Amino acid sequence: MAGVIAVLEDNGVKVRVIPGDRSYGERSSQTTATIFGENIHFGIVERTKHIRVPYTTAGPDAIGRQRYQHQYEPTGALSLRVFNDSSYFKTCWDDTEQRTIESLVPEYVASMMKVAVEHRRNTARRNQEEFFRRLHWEELQQPKQQIDVEEARIQRLEKSADNWHRA
Repeated sequence: MAGVIAVLEDNGVKVRVIPGDRSYGERSSQTTATIFGENIHFGIVERTKHIRVPYTTAGPDAIGRQRYQHQYEPTGALSLRVFNDSSYFKTCWDDTEQRTIESLVPEYVASMMKVAVEHRRNTARRNQEEFFRRLHWEELQQPKQQIDVEEARIQRLEKSADNWHRA
């Protein structure tokens, strides 16, 4: 992780640790790189092995279904991950016997940059769509305002005619 952070900071990228949003099941803290104005979450993940172990507190004469507790053992298999979604670029690099995780750092950082560009384009597209949506809404509001003014004028004329008729 130090190698990844060093490469990012050498390229002028700001790296920081921020608290995660636990309400959506995210991690308690996230390592984030601000690349091209986009926050890219990244990290190292280790696979674990899930083991079911019988409870030791249950005696030999316990009645009913046997209860298990779950334990997780590290496997040593590491992965470099970009946690942001990407439609086009790779976001996971596994440590294998042929390629160590240290040799994957340049490819990993390059992909982080690509994902940041993708997110930047998506953000720009969304902003443009929102701008045109607002512009269209404003264009629709002009005739509505004119209609409201005309309806108010008609109501005033009808009221005046009604008052004249009564008089």
